[in-house]
Amino acid sequence: MVFKKIAIYDDSAYDSGSDISDRGETPPPKKLKKSVNFEDFFQRNTSLDYSQKTEYQELIKCFYPQFFLNGSMNYEQIGVALNKCREDGGPLKTRSDDFKSALKLLKELFKFRYKDYRGASLQLIQSIYDMNADKIGRLYAHGVEESKGGLANILSMFISKTVFTPSKHWGSFVPGLPNISPIRHGPYYLVKKDPLQHNNPSIDDIDFVLLPFQENIDDLKTQCRKAVSSGLLEQEDSQRYLCRCITYEQFETFLALMP
Repeated sequence: MVFKKIAIYDDSAYDSGSDISDRGETPPPKKLKKSVNFEDFFQRNTSLDYSQKTEYQELIKCFYPQFFLNGSMNYEQIGVALNKCREDGGPLKTRSDDFKSALKLLKELFKFRYKDYRGASLQLIQSIYDMNADKIGRLYAHGVEESKGGLANILSMFISKTVFTPSKHWGSFVPGLPNISPIRHGPYYLVKKDPLQHNNPSIDDIDFVLLPFQENIDDLKTQCRKAVSSGLLEQEDSQRYLCRCITYEQFETFLALMP
Protein backbone atom coordinates (compact mmCIF):
# COMPACT_ATOMS: atom_id res chain seq x y z
CA MET A 1 0.00 0.00 0.00
CA VAL A 2 1.10 3.58 -0.69
CA PHE A 3 0.91 4.51 2.98
CA LYS A 4 3.38 1.73 3.73
CA LYS A 5 5.72 2.59 0.86
CA ILE A 6 5.84 6.38 0.48
CA ALA A 7 8.30 8.15 2.74
CA ILE A 8 9.46 11.71 3.28
CA TYR A 9 13.15 12.14 2.50
CA ASP A 10 15.65 14.53 4.01
CA ASP A 11 17.16 16.59 1.18
CA SER A 12 19.63 18.18 3.60
CA ALA A 13 21.72 15.03 3.12
CA TYR A 14 22.95 16.70 -0.07
CA ASP A 15 25.39 19.57 -0.31
CA SER A 16 24.05 21.72 -3.16
CA GLY A 17 27.48 23.24 -3.66
CA SER A 18 29.40 19.98 -3.98
CA ASP A 19 30.95 18.77 -7.21
CA ILE A 20 30.55 15.02 -6.57
CA SER A 21 29.02 14.44 -10.00
CA ASP A 22 31.88 16.35 -11.62
CA ARG A 23 34.35 14.03 -9.90
CA GLY A 24 32.49 11.00 -11.21
CA GLU A 25 31.53 9.85 -7.71
CA THR A 26 28.18 8.30 -6.84
CA PRO A 27 26.05 10.70 -4.74
CA PRO A 28 24.93 9.34 -1.36
CA PRO A 29 21.36 8.02 -1.12
CA LYS A 30 18.75 10.28 0.43
CA LYS A 31 18.35 9.64 4.12
CA LEU A 32 14.95 8.45 5.28
CA LYS A 33 13.45 11.23 7.40
CA LYS A 34 10.20 9.64 8.59
CA SER A 35 7.22 7.67 7.38
CA VAL A 36 4.17 9.43 5.98
CA ASN A 37 1.80 10.82 8.58
CA PHE A 38 -0.88 13.47 8.88
CA GLU A 39 1.45 16.23 10.11
CA ASP A 40 3.56 15.96 6.95
CA PHE A 41 0.67 17.27 4.89
CA PHE A 42 -1.76 19.22 7.10
CA GLN A 43 -1.17 22.27 9.26
CA ARG A 44 -3.36 23.95 11.87
CA ASN A 45 -5.90 26.35 10.37
CA THR A 46 -4.38 29.79 10.97
CA SER A 47 -7.76 31.55 10.99
CA LEU A 48 -9.07 29.63 14.01
CA ASP A 49 -7.82 32.06 16.65
CA TYR A 50 -9.04 35.23 14.94
CA SER A 51 -12.50 33.74 14.30
CA GLN A 52 -13.14 33.68 18.07
CA LYS A 53 -12.57 37.42 18.52
CA THR A 54 -15.51 39.78 19.12
CA GLU A 55 -14.59 42.10 16.23
CA TYR A 56 -14.65 39.14 13.85
CA GLN A 57 -18.19 38.23 14.96
CA GLU A 58 -19.28 41.84 14.45
CA LEU A 59 -17.84 41.82 10.93
CA ILE A 60 -19.91 38.75 10.10
CA LYS A 61 -23.06 40.62 11.20
CA CYS A 62 -22.12 43.52 8.91
CA PHE A 63 -21.47 41.32 5.88
CA TYR A 64 -24.42 38.95 6.32
CA PRO A 65 -27.25 40.90 8.02
CA GLN A 66 -29.93 38.83 6.23
CA PHE A 67 -28.94 35.81 8.32
CA PHE A 68 -29.37 37.48 11.71
CA LEU A 69 -32.57 37.89 13.70
CA ASN A 70 -32.69 40.24 16.70
CA GLY A 71 -28.90 40.22 16.83
CA SER A 72 -28.58 36.41 16.85
CA MET A 73 -27.58 34.02 14.10
CA ASN A 74 -30.65 32.75 12.25
CA TYR A 75 -29.55 29.21 11.35
CA GLU A 76 -32.99 28.41 9.96
CA GLN A 77 -32.60 31.11 7.31
CA ILE A 78 -29.12 29.85 6.43
CA GLY A 79 -30.59 26.38 5.92
CA VAL A 80 -33.37 27.74 3.70
CA ALA A 81 -30.82 29.57 1.51
CA LEU A 82 -28.52 26.54 1.25
CA ASN A 83 -31.37 24.24 0.34
CA LYS A 84 -32.31 26.51 -2.56
CA CYS A 85 -29.45 24.94 -4.49
CA ARG A 86 -31.66 21.92 -5.13
CA GLU A 87 -34.06 24.23 -6.95
CA ASP A 88 -31.41 26.34 -8.70
CA GLY A 89 -29.29 23.49 -10.09
CA GLY A 90 -26.40 24.15 -12.47
CA PRO A 91 -22.89 25.41 -11.62
CA LEU A 92 -22.29 27.51 -8.50
CA LYS A 93 -21.82 30.74 -10.46
CA THR A 94 -25.38 30.57 -11.83
CA ARG A 95 -27.09 30.07 -8.45
CA SER A 96 -28.95 32.62 -6.34
CA ASP A 97 -27.21 35.38 -4.40
CA ASP A 98 -28.78 34.14 -1.16
CA PHE A 99 -27.32 30.69 -1.71
CA LYS A 100 -23.85 32.08 -2.47
CA SER A 101 -23.97 34.30 0.64
CA ALA A 102 -25.09 31.40 2.85
CA LEU A 103 -22.27 29.24 1.48
CA LYS A 104 -19.68 31.92 2.24
CA LEU A 105 -21.11 32.46 5.72
CA LEU A 106 -21.05 28.75 6.47
CA LYS A 107 -17.32 28.68 5.74
CA GLU A 108 -16.87 31.42 8.34
CA LEU A 109 -19.03 29.72 10.98
CA PHE A 110 -17.60 26.22 10.62
CA LYS A 111 -13.83 26.44 10.84
CA PHE A 112 -11.97 23.18 10.33
CA ARG A 113 -8.89 22.59 12.45
CA TYR A 114 -6.48 21.58 9.70
CA LYS A 115 -5.72 22.53 6.10
CA ASP A 116 -3.33 21.31 3.43
CA TYR A 117 -2.06 24.78 2.52
CA ARG A 118 0.65 23.50 0.18
CA GLY A 119 -1.42 20.91 -1.69
CA ALA A 120 1.15 18.36 -0.56
CA SER A 121 -1.35 15.52 -0.14
CA LEU A 122 -1.99 15.50 -3.89
CA GLN A 123 1.21 13.49 -4.22
CA LEU A 124 -0.45 10.72 -2.21
CA ILE A 125 -3.44 10.36 -4.50
CA GLN A 126 -1.12 10.51 -7.51
CA SER A 127 0.93 7.67 -6.03
CA ILE A 128 -2.22 5.63 -5.42
CA TYR A 129 -3.16 6.20 -9.06
CA ASP A 130 0.30 5.17 -10.28
CA MET A 131 -0.02 1.84 -8.47
CA ASN A 132 -3.67 1.22 -9.41
CA ALA A 133 -4.16 2.99 -12.75
CA ASP A 134 -6.14 0.16 -14.34
CA LYS A 135 -8.72 0.20 -11.52
CA ILE A 136 -8.96 3.79 -10.34
CA GLY A 137 -9.44 4.99 -13.92
CA ARG A 138 -12.73 3.09 -14.04
CA LEU A 139 -14.18 5.29 -11.28
CA TYR A 140 -15.74 8.74 -11.60
CA ALA A 141 -14.91 11.64 -9.30
CA HIS A 142 -15.25 15.31 -8.49
CA GLY A 143 -12.39 17.00 -6.64
CA VAL A 144 -12.90 19.54 -3.84
CA GLU A 145 -9.94 21.89 -3.48
CA GLU A 146 -8.78 23.43 -0.21
CA SER A 147 -8.73 26.88 -1.83
CA LYS A 148 -12.39 26.53 -2.88
CA GLY A 149 -13.79 25.63 0.52
CA GLY A 150 -12.35 22.18 1.19
CA LEU A 151 -14.16 20.31 3.95
CA ALA A 152 -16.48 23.28 4.54
CA ASN A 153 -17.78 22.75 1.01
CA ILE A 154 -18.39 19.08 1.75
CA LEU A 155 -20.21 20.00 4.97
CA SER A 156 -22.39 22.41 2.96
CA MET A 157 -23.22 19.58 0.57
CA PHE A 158 -24.22 17.41 3.52
CA ILE A 159 -26.53 20.16 4.81
CA SER A 160 -28.14 20.83 1.44
CA LYS A 161 -28.02 17.13 0.41
CA THR A 162 -26.78 18.35 -2.97
CA VAL A 163 -23.50 18.12 -4.88
CA PHE A 164 -22.49 21.63 -5.91
CA THR A 165 -21.59 20.74 -9.48
CA PRO A 166 -23.58 19.22 -12.34
CA SER A 167 -22.71 15.76 -13.64
CA LYS A 168 -21.03 17.16 -16.76
CA HIS A 169 -18.23 18.50 -14.54
CA TRP A 170 -17.39 15.02 -13.27
CA GLY A 171 -14.74 12.89 -14.94
CA SER A 172 -12.84 9.65 -14.86
CA PHE A 173 -10.56 9.47 -11.81
CA VAL A 174 -7.34 10.00 -13.78
CA PRO A 175 -4.55 12.62 -13.93
CA GLY A 176 -4.45 15.18 -16.71
CA LEU A 177 -5.29 18.80 -17.46
CA PRO A 178 -7.23 20.64 -14.72
CA ASN A 179 -10.36 20.96 -16.88
CA ILE A 180 -10.67 17.18 -17.25
CA SER A 181 -8.80 15.67 -14.28
CA PRO A 182 -10.49 15.37 -10.86
CA ILE A 183 -7.14 14.34 -9.34
CA ARG A 184 -5.75 17.86 -9.78
CA HIS A 185 -8.67 19.31 -7.82
CA GLY A 186 -8.20 17.41 -4.54
CA PRO A 187 -7.26 16.50 -1.87
CA TYR A 188 -10.92 15.71 -1.12
CA TYR A 189 -13.04 13.78 -3.61
CA LEU A 190 -16.62 12.67 -4.19
CA VAL A 191 -16.41 9.27 -5.90
CA LYS A 192 -18.85 7.21 -7.96
CA LYS A 193 -18.43 3.67 -9.23
CA ASP A 194 -20.65 4.42 -12.22
CA PRO A 195 -21.47 7.59 -14.21
CA LEU A 196 -24.09 9.89 -12.72
CA GLN A 197 -27.49 9.41 -14.27
CA HIS A 198 -28.84 12.96 -13.93
CA ASN A 199 -27.54 16.53 -14.01
CA ASN A 200 -28.26 17.72 -10.46
CA PRO A 201 -26.83 14.97 -8.21
CA SER A 202 -27.47 14.64 -4.50
CA ILE A 203 -25.08 13.39 -1.84
CA ASP A 204 -27.12 10.18 -1.75
CA ASP A 205 -25.94 9.49 -5.33
CA ILE A 206 -22.31 9.39 -4.16
CA ASP A 207 -20.69 6.06 -3.30
CA PHE A 208 -18.06 7.53 -1.00
CA VAL A 209 -16.35 10.73 0.11
CA LEU A 210 -12.59 10.29 -0.08
CA LEU A 211 -10.44 12.15 2.49
CA PRO A 212 -6.67 11.75 3.00
CA PHE A 213 -6.49 10.79 6.70
CA GLN A 214 -8.64 9.70 9.62
CA GLU A 215 -7.93 13.08 11.21
CA ASN A 216 -9.79 14.72 8.31
CA ILE A 217 -12.80 12.49 8.91
CA ASP A 218 -12.68 13.30 12.63
CA ASP A 219 -12.53 17.02 11.80
CA LEU A 220 -15.60 16.65 9.58
CA LYS A 221 -17.43 14.67 12.29
CA THR A 222 -16.84 17.50 14.79
CA GLN A 223 -18.33 20.11 12.45
CA CYS A 224 -21.24 17.81 11.58
CA ARG A 225 -22.09 17.60 15.28
CA LYS A 226 -22.05 21.40 15.43
CA ALA A 227 -24.32 21.58 12.37
CA VAL A 228 -26.73 19.10 13.97
CA SER A 229 -26.86 21.08 17.21
CA SER A 230 -27.50 24.27 15.18
CA GLY A 231 -30.45 22.65 13.43
CA LEU A 232 -28.80 22.82 10.00
CA LEU A 233 -28.28 19.08 9.62
CA GLU A 234 -30.43 16.14 10.64
CA GLN A 235 -28.71 13.56 12.85
CA GLU A 236 -29.79 10.73 10.52
CA ASP A 237 -28.37 12.50 7.48
CA SER A 238 -25.13 13.27 9.31
CA GLN A 239 -24.59 9.62 10.24
CA ARG A 240 -25.49 8.39 6.75
CA TYR A 241 -23.11 10.75 4.99
CA LEU A 242 -20.25 10.28 7.45
CA CYS A 243 -20.50 6.52 6.89
CA ARG A 244 -19.54 7.19 3.27
CA CYS A 245 -16.27 8.88 4.24
CA ILE A 246 -13.13 6.79 3.77
CA THR A 247 -9.41 7.53 4.02
CA TYR A 248 -6.87 7.16 1.23
CA GLU A 249 -5.61 4.02 2.94
CA GLN A 250 -9.10 2.51 3.02
CA PHE A 251 -9.46 3.52 -0.63
CA GLU A 252 -6.40 1.41 -1.44
CA THR A 253 -8.06 -1.58 0.21
CA PHE A 254 -11.19 -0.93 -1.88
CA LEU A 255 -9.09 -0.83 -5.06
CA ALA A 256 -7.30 -4.06 -4.10
CA LEU A 257 -10.67 -5.82 -3.84
CA MET A 258 -11.94 -4.51 -7.19
CA PRO A 259 -12.09 -7.29 -9.83
